[in-house]
Amino acid sequence: MTLGEKVRFRRTLLRISQPELSHQTGISQSYLSGIENGNYMPTAKILGALAKSLKCTTDYLIYDEKKQISETDGECDLQCYRRCNRCGQYHCKVIL
Repeated sequence: MTLGEKVRFRRTLLRISQPELSHQTGISQSYLSGIENGNYMPTAKILGALAKSLKCTTDYLIYDEKKQISETDGECDLQCYRRCNRCGQYHCKVIL
């Protein structure tokens, strides 16, 4: 599951609407929708707020549940997302 899919899954599991979650986390509903649809990557601050509201850890939201990534995992490939419109940087995820 992607980060956005996990956010949507936890939100619906806890029966929280998008407007409620956006209010709890201090982000707009359109930005939350963009996260859930994979169009935006949240900042660390927003990720923490989402995890708190969704009653899960940031690790759950970020990492693939099949394998946690650690410094001793050896080689990996980076698959970059498109350039972020907000900060201009590329945001990457690790593919093992």
